[in-house]
Amino acid sequence: MVDPHGHYLTDALAKLRALADFADEYGERFMRIEAVSKNDKGDLGVTLKGKLMMLDMLNHNVRVSIRESESAAAAYRDVGIEYQATT
Repeated sequence: MVDPHGHYLTDALAKLRALADFADEYGERFMRIEAVSKNDKGDLGVTLKGKLMMLDMLNHNVRVSIRESESAAAAYRDVGIEYQATT
């Protein structure tokens, strides 16, 4: 499951937290659960400006960080990685 949703949107943190809850409950049924946002302005890291950033929702530490974050952008900056599309 790949969920594209901009980190800058007003509902972004709530949506990430809901996806984290979903991954807690159903994560073992999926090969991957990822939230993706485009780093258009470089606010998620200047070196990755223009790239897609990903949060691996199957990673327990990522879910904890999301729940502790003050914003979706902070979560992506703290535990996000560059998204690599797979087939």
